[in-house]
Amino acid sequence: PFIFEYTALSRSVYQRAVSFEHDYPAFLLSLASAIRTGLDPVVALCRAHELFDEKSELKKELVKTKENIERGMQEEDALRSFGSTIRHPDINLFCTAFILSRKQGSSLSQCLQRLVRVTRQRQSFRRKMASAIAMQKLSALGIAGCALAIALFQFVTNPTAFKQAFEHPVGIRFLTAGIVLMATGIFWMLRIARRKL
Repeated sequence: PFIFEYTALSRSVYQRAVSFEHDYPAFLLSLASAIRTGLDPVVALCRAHELFDEKSELKKELVKTKENIERGMQEEDALRSFGSTIRHPDINLFCTAFILSRKQGSSLSQCLQRLVRVTRQRQSFRRKMASAIAMQKLSALGIAGCALAIALFQFVTNPTAFKQAFEHPVGIRFLTAGIVLMATGIFWMLRIARRKL
C-alpha cells in the first residue's frame, strides 16, 4: 500500500508541475505586457489570475498570493509563497527576479521576457528528449522480448537440455543470475528514462 500511495503522490506532484508549466509562459508574457503599460507589478500579478480557467494550477497559486497580500502579509513573504507547493525549477527564479526588481527598481518586463525564452527552450528540449526516451524504452522492451524469444526457442528445439539446465545446481544458479541481471537492467533503463521537469 505504501508503494502505491507513494507512486500516486509522485504522479500527482508531477501532474501539478506540468499543469503549472502549461500556463506559465502565457502568464509571464501577460505580466510583462501589463507592466510595460505602466501598471504596478504587484497589481498586475494580483490581476493575472483572471486570464486562466478555474482548473489551472497557476491560477490557484496566483489567487493564494493575492489573498496573502490582501491579508496584509509582507510583500516579499507573499511573493516567496507563490508556487511554494509546486515542484517546478523556474518558480524560485521568477520570485527572486520579482523581489529584486522591486527592491532595486529595475525593469521587470525585460527579465520576464528572458524567462519566457528560457522556459520555451526548455519545453522544446523536453519534447525532443521525449522521442529519445521513447526509443530507449522500446529498446529495453525489445531486449526483454529477444531474451524471452531465445529462451522459448531453446525450450522448443531442445527441451531435454533445457530441463537438465534447470535441474543442475550450477545451471539453475546461472539461469537465475541471468534473469535477475536482465530484469535489473530493464528496470534501471526504464527508471532513468522517466520524464522529469
